[in-house]
Amino acid sequence: MKSDVPPVLPLHAHPPGPPKSRTGLYLVLGLMGAALLGLLFVLGGGALFIFTAKDEALSSDDRSALMTVSILSEWMEGFEPDLSKETVVKQRYLDRSYDMEYEFDDPDNPDAPYVSCSVTVEPNSSDALISYKGVQLGLNIGFNSQSGTSQMERNDLFRWGDQSSFHVLYVHGAPIGNSFTAIKGKRVFMMTFSGVFFEDTPAIQELLQPRLDALERMPAP
Repeated sequence: MKSDVPPVLPLHAHPPGPPKSRTGLYLVLGLMGAALLGLLFVLGGGALFIFTAKDEALSSDDRSALMTVSILSEWMEGFEPDLSKETVVKQRYLDRSYDMEYEFDDPDNPDAPYVSCSVTVEPNSSDALISYKGVQLGLNIGFNSQSGTSQMERNDLFRWGDQSSFHVLYVHGAPIGNSFTAIKGKRVFMMTFSGVFFEDTPAIQELLQPRLDALERMPAP
């Protein structure tokens, strides 16, 4: 099976060992999305929020808050991403809360990573906490429900905000990527990627801190 891993990586960013299929992570992310939608509807008003969402243009700070393949590729020597394979959407809801969803997926390129990132800004911290718990629930359901996939919490490597959780992701015992979820005040951040993983605090700090700084600059409703 072909590797999803770039052939050469600098120090502190490591290629995962075999098997290196994207399939496990795709299934996990699909389950995570289902769990988040389910939570939204259970809380009530979910359908109204979904069907009345309005698209908005992203500001420069919005874009700076997202983990993207362009940022990740700076750690991947010789890899040039096809930016036509990325999607990003910002939506605003009835209560003036808003979120952004970013994804990069290039299954035709065996050297390309998979990258997913979301940012949510709520009108109050209690709603943000619900969103944060929903993101964590989705990740846990995904990784615990799919055979061969697992996650190891490594909060010793990086912490941020009021609460956060940093993980190394595995498929069949081999590390394949990282995930990070965090909440600070009214803001929630989630990032997941595969094809390369980080387990060095200075590198993780360099990767994440500029995104989180930009997140704090984003206006609350």
